[in-house]
Amino acid sequence: MKDLKWGEIIKRNNELGLKMSGPVKKIALLSNTTNFLLKEILELELRELGIAVEIDIGDYDLILQDSAHFKNHDAVIVFWELSNLIDGFHYKYNSLDDDMLDSLANKVELEIESTLENLKDTPLVLINKFTSIHFDENVLEQSKLNLLSDRLNNHVQSIMLKNQLLVNIEKIIAVTGIGQAIDYRQFQSSKSLYTKNFYFNYVKYIKSAFLASN
Repeated sequence: MKDLKWGEIIKRNNELGLKMSGPVKKIALLSNTTNFLLKEILELELRELGIAVEIDIGDYDLILQDSAHFKNHDAVIVFWELSNLIDGFHYKYNSLDDDMLDSLANKVELEIESTLENLKDTPLVLINKFTSIHFDENVLEQSKLNLLSDRLNNHVQSIMLKNQLLVNIEKIIAVTGIGQAIDYRQFQSSKSLYTKNFYFNYVKYIKSAFLASN
């Protein structure tokens, strides 16, 4: 599928969508960035495997609210990006003092708790690990961004339920290559952080979760 042009992906996906029969698996994509590419790629991959699926995309940066709206879906994928916890956070974080960062962390932890509680009865929930890899250039010591990432990941892991799986997104970025996975220009202009190549690899590594639950 990687060799297909974007127009070909959309065309093929639409064709398979028209041929679907039987119960349709409903998946929701919640994110604080824009992830429209993932919808087409994941739908096509699962439909090619014979799974009738439709993906709904939540509103931009309304993960908590959308988790209540989409809780009855068959599956929910959560892209909660550290670099966009607040607008411009990827370049503001070094100017924030410890109290401000602690306040932000407390706020996000409460939102995570409420989100996962809303999704407690959803059959399958995939939530990506927080990562600082996109914008943290400090390799000599723990940066504020890295420490915050670790704190939020530890919190997620401490409250996750059996139906909720943590995706190690750093491994997928590493397989893709950070220069091929991140689109910094698109992130600045439209909050679209990842490339088509990244999403192809993301789908490759998470599709087993949907096959297991089908």
